[in-house]
Amino acid sequence: MERHGFRILALEADWPDAAELDRFIRQHGVWGEHSAFIHFPRWMRRNMEFAHFLKTMRRWNEGRPPNDRLELRGLDVYSLHRSRDEVLAYLDRVDPQEAAAARRRYSCTPYLDAPQEYGAYALATGRNCEDAAVDQLVALLGQRMAYTANPEKIVDPRERVEIARLTANCPTPAGFFVQRLSEGVATIAAAFYPKPVIVRMSDFKTNEYASLLGGRVFEAMEANPMIGFRGASRYAHPAYRDGFALECAAMKRVRDEMGFVNVKLMIPFCRRVDEAERVISLMRDLGLERGKDGLEIYVMCEIPNNVVLRPNFSNLSTSSPE
Repeated sequence: MERHGFRILALEADWPDAAELDRFIRQHGVWGEHSAFIHFPRWMRRNMEFAHFLKTMRRWNEGRPPNDRLELRGLDVYSLHRSRDEVLAYLDRVDPQEAAAARRRYSCTPYLDAPQEYGAYALATGRNCEDAAVDQLVALLGQRMAYTANPEKIVDPRERVEIARLTANCPTPAGFFVQRLSEGVATIAAAFYPKPVIVRMSDFKTNEYASLLGGRVFEAMEANPMIGFRGASRYAHPAYRDGFALECAAMKRVRDEMGFVNVKLMIPFCRRVDEAERVISLMRDLGLERGKDGLEIYVMCEIPNNVVLRPNFSNLSTSSPE
């Protein structure tokens, strides 16, 4: 990890258990707070050597910025009931009403807590909980960023106190976000004015959002955040619309109120042309119209599809609508 810059250790292990170990090594949990892998006591890495390795990774992470810390990920979802329990525990903390709806979805069979009986039931009847589990994960994705618009969803008292302290001089937490982001961008834009300054809109991955103050309440765990809910797909998704609106409000303030029209905008990690079209349309609705007052909007060329469909993307990322 030190020599080659690796930051993720992927294990052949159930993701809820691995997530518990990940919280420990990234300073979010206390050693021994829970017991990971208790349902599999002879798991190959449940030994003193691996425990020492986990503590070494935790020490290595001390003092490092959140986006440079080592992470540990489990690749398996063998345990349907344990995965269900993680979803319900999360919803119980942030949205009891949605937790009740989730319990109704998971009531698809009386054998969910007994793997052998569940297997026999599914084989005999042809009915299983796959659709219910998928429906619940889709619902969770749809609600995830909606929680961000409601700071009261954060239940950790220490995090609530810190957020209140940071935003004390602003009428709202949203206003604090817009103010700080716009002032930071304006500082750079002023230093290079009138030369163009290209601002790449946010491209945090779910694990990076989770490492922010209060973030872990709102972010679900992804097996591979690098190709997950990020970039343009996040902006265009209803679950993040409020968050993207704040980003656009900050950029609009930089250009319209502060006068730094040398600021140009770039959309990262855009997989499809229709995705780019939705983002540009949303930005127009939020007051950032391509071509107005010289506003240029680019698409960052960083994935194969951007190259394969270069002419299509190029038609979108110009300084005027024509």
